[in-house]
Amino acid sequence: RGRPGSGLDGDWLQLPESDRLADQKPYEPDLSDESWHVMPVPDFIKPSYWWIYGPGQGTSDNWVEAEEARCDALTFDAKSTSAAWYRQWFRAPASYADKACVLRFEAVSALCQVWLNGVHLGGHTGMFSPFELDASQALRPGMNCLTLLVSDGSYQGAEDSDEVLGVAVTVEITRDMVSGLPHGMYNRNLGLWQPVELIVSDPARITEVQITPSLTGVTGEVRFDNARTETTTGELALRLTERASGKLLYEARQSVVLPPGNETIIPIGASNLAPKLWSPEHPNLYDMELNLVGADDSLLDTVNVPVGFRTFEVRGNRLYLNVQPYWLRGANHCPSGLRPNDSQLAHTFLKLMHEGNTMITRTHGSSFTRTWLDAADEEGVGVSLEGIWP
Repeated sequence: RGRPGSGLDGDWLQLPESDRLADQKPYEPDLSDESWHVMPVPDFIKPSYWWIYGPGQGTSDNWVEAEEARCDALTFDAKSTSAAWYRQWFRAPASYADKACVLRFEAVSALCQVWLNGVHLGGHTGMFSPFELDASQALRPGMNCLTLLVSDGSYQGAEDSDEVLGVAVTVEITRDMVSGLPHGMYNRNLGLWQPVELIVSDPARITEVQITPSLTGVTGEVRFDNARTETTTGELALRLTERASGKLLYEARQSVVLPPGNETIIPIGASNLAPKLWSPEHPNLYDMELNLVGADDSLLDTVNVPVGFRTFEVRGNRLYLNVQPYWLRGANHCPSGLRPNDSQLAHTFLKLMHEGNTMITRTHGSSFTRTWLDAADEEGVGVSLEGIWP
């Protein structure tokens, strides 16, 4: 495999910041965690209320009671927690020593700082966007200690509203801005609420893939990073296969030259194809496999991208799907905010929508998670993706 690694979801250890002694540094692995609490990941710490599913709304008292019971079952006062330390121990084999090791967080609410074995890796501001941190230098063979300090935005230490806490792209983030961070249709909450994983690859690796499908092909670009000290040469192998049958649609290879220490962008594309098109009525999907192969034909990295061949456009006052006039038969909202990582619920609900001739939905104030987006692709539900925030 070009990209081994492991999911880090499951039971983590957790210490409310209010319980930390003044001289304790929870990011130091030597600090005992015997008195820490067990906290499932992914999940929120406080009761999760979303849209009209909250106390006093009269919409779903069962949901409110279930969330209250979930938090009451934790061994700390979850409802009053505004900041907490997370810790997870995991084992890394010696073979990871010469690899690029990246920690990927699908989403953390809402502010966080990250340490590995006491080494500060970085942080993130915002509840919804995924982020990655390079763990290559801090990772060690054997047991590793991953630690996060997570806050809902209300825990900020000093009270200077103009204090600069960090920079997002080129904009300075002040304390006052953080206290107003968007939380969509969720209540203000905190926690590792989406999956966490360790991704391992060669130091010359694929960092991002962007594609635009059409009715007869696909165009896009692949971004690479080369952490080696010398130029890496090889090939990028692309394969497109139909997911349902496994039938090969297209394959090609192209040469790549990756200078050391730089990001390299290479265009990719395939044309004159005859794929089965994606539509809500016929949700045909393909898988694009991208393999970075070294000069010695060794597999350095691999990434898989789902592809639905389709076009969507506006002409005058009409909408066109795959160059045909299309009426949007849809409805507002799915319960994605209630169970954002529940694949079974996502498939079940979207399948029922589809069977009821409701084939379009909107995410409104809170964007779909990867779990719900994948299910929508597979079940044949078009999504108007709204509510994208940091």
